Amino acid sequence: MTWTDYLDRRILPYLGLIFGLFATTPLVWVRLFGTSIAPYHVFALGLIMAVAITPGAIDTLQRLIKSGKLIWAACGLLAVAMMISFAGATIIFEPFFFAKYVAFVATALATGMLFFITIRRGGFPVVALMPAVAGVIFVAFISVQFSLASIDPIEVLTLAIARVDPNIVMNQLFRAAFAASNDDVLFRSNLKQSLSFAFIVMIPIGLLALSYAKFANNAVKAIALTGIGFAVVMTIAPFSRAAWLALFLIGLCYAISYVRTAVGLSIFAGILGLGIPMLFVLGGNSSLFQLIEARLTASDSLDARVFTAEEHWQAIGESPFLGRSEIVEGWAHNVIIDAWSAFGILGMVAALLFFLAMLGMAIKALILTLSAPLGQRKVHATIAALLCPALVRMVTAPNVTIDFPVWVGLGMALALAADAWGEATTGDHLRASSPQPRGRPAFQV
Repeated sequence: MTWTDYLDRRILPYLGLIFGLFATTPLVWVRLFGTSIAPYHVFALGLIMAVAITPGAIDTLQRLIKSGKLIWAACGLLAVAMMISFAGATIIFEPFFFAKYVAFVATALATGMLFFITIRRGGFPVVALMPAVAGVIFVAFISVQFSLASIDPIEVLTLAIARVDPNIVMNQLFRAAFAASNDDVLFRSNLKQSLSFAFIVMIPIGLLALSYAKFANNAVKAIALTGIGFAVVMTIAPFSRAAWLALFLIGLCYAISYVRTAVGLSIFAGILGLGIPMLFVLGGNSSLFQLIEARLTASDSLDARVFTAEEHWQAIGESPFLGRSEIVEGWAHNVIIDAWSAFGILGMVAALLFFLAMLGMAIKALILTLSAPLGQRKVHATIAALLCPALVRMVTAPNVTIDFPVWVGLGMALALAADAWGEATTGDHLRASSPQPRGRPAFQV
């Protein structure tokens, strides 16, 4: 066996796990040596270098680009809009902002390439354990942080429930725990999303991998399931409404994948419309539901975002084609509006194309779940589920770069699409391992 064969068969299936953990563990939340450099910057560079030495990298790159042509075109168009803005008389953002955006896009591409190779090599058992391993790292890290900050998490949670105040969880638990390791104001102000979206990307990947992984015993499978459960808890615990919405949409994608007939789809829609309100009615008296309701109905941050968005709309009205010429404090928390305000009409077109391309891809995946063979439905549902965090962050993120883990999830979604939707080859692992259809499809496409 040559070194390239060894790399191809023994090392590559594990690179996705290694780099995935860098993307979704506390390592991305700690700055290096008191600087603005975070490990995810190092991760991006290492990931690109690892991809460069993989056998068949050019072919993999071509397949990945074909699977999301409009998405990559939108990314490139937004990069051009940024460079034009930087060439102007007034510098709205530092060059580091542009470098960060380019690194994130490159990371999505590199992650997709490595994940594509991983699934082609049958590395699903490794991928299935990613949530569990990341969960262990997180628990160890946060336990040390709690100890250093003298925080009793049970006491804080009890106080939050008793006072029906979700801000206690954020301020006295997570934000206080990270104060010693990260003094980045922007990071700490968006800690809820930084915590939640790091774990939410793992849920669809873990669920899909469990469908294909063959474990030696049930104990390993139980560990993998526990890891997915922990990822769900960590998506909910930081009280990020954006993460809750993304988690709901992910659940919706998988629920749709189990619908086999048009009648079943109608019944599912009816249950969904009645079930959620009934859940809140029946659980309204519990302290936990009251805490969740308090977070859902909190309007302080919403009022501030509406005020900032109005300022951005005013800047757009003054210069709709070239973008604003002076700094506006805060973000509109809408990537399309922010890109338009900052980079002009070209930025708006790029951001809108990016959003619509992902939305169209997610809709295509959901339609395929209704007509595909039963074994392939989870693949299509996972593609849609991985796009949900990115779609949510497009209308809630506080800057146009969105979150680093979301880019990782986008790359994985495009890798799955390249394998399941691209030109058929003998190496199409997902297509080749799907069982025969069972039952009548709801729609034909």
